[in-house]
Amino acid sequence: MSSIELAGLSHRIRSVRRSLRRQVDESQGSWSGLSASCVRQALLVYLWSQAKTSHHALDAAATYLARAAPLVIVQVAVSAKDAFDALFAATSAALMARLSTDPPASELYRACDFIIQYLLHDWVRSQNVEYGVAPTRQQLVRQALLFVPDGLPEAVENRLCLPFYGGPPSQRTYLRRFRKAWNGRIGTLPVTASFPIHVLQEKAWTWSGWVGLVPNFESSSGTPISGPHGSGK
Repeated sequence: MSSIELAGLSHRIRSVRRSLRRQVDESQGSWSGLSASCVRQALLVYLWSQAKTSHHALDAAATYLARAAPLVIVQVAVSAKDAFDALFAATSAALMARLSTDPPASELYRACDFIIQYLLHDWVRSQNVEYGVAPTRQQLVRQALLFVPDGLPEAVENRLCLPFYGGPPSQRTYLRRFRKAWNGRIGTLPVTASFPIHVLQEKAWTWSGWVGLVPNFESSSGTPISGPHGSGK
């Protein structure tokens, strides 16, 4: 990228930040093109994902913002990360303090549900791509529970955990919703010359003692990634 292009990008980012500072309602956190609730949830995703994945907290919040308001991201002509960074910078300290200490319960639930799904999606992808294995329903449920943020109000935590403690039917329902939300589809990973079947079997057996079909996800960008196999069983 040339120096002229960099200067132009920097100017657009500064313009977005100035615009956001004018448009943010300090008491509600509203942003032109987004509801106040959506903005607060994006901020809550950032705040509550730090304990589970501090080095990915910005990615999680930017992903939420991009999924919740793709047209707004296009309008401001910057990446989702830059847009969230500008939004965060324009948010008042009073609002951040309120979200940190006394967030609306319904918005906190939705933000944390997104965090669980975001981390679960990332974990499933790593299992499929790095190890060549498809987690079972029980493994997905166990991992999802590990992704529930710590320190939540009891009512919010209970609501988040309810699908996982509700037995197989409830778990299957949650995992179907998870696949739908992240564009999941059932498929198989092809075996290539660079990754022989005996290596795949060895890795799979070492990790879980089970080898089977490895379903794929189709990401929003069109890149095939892998998804849960045991969620429908």
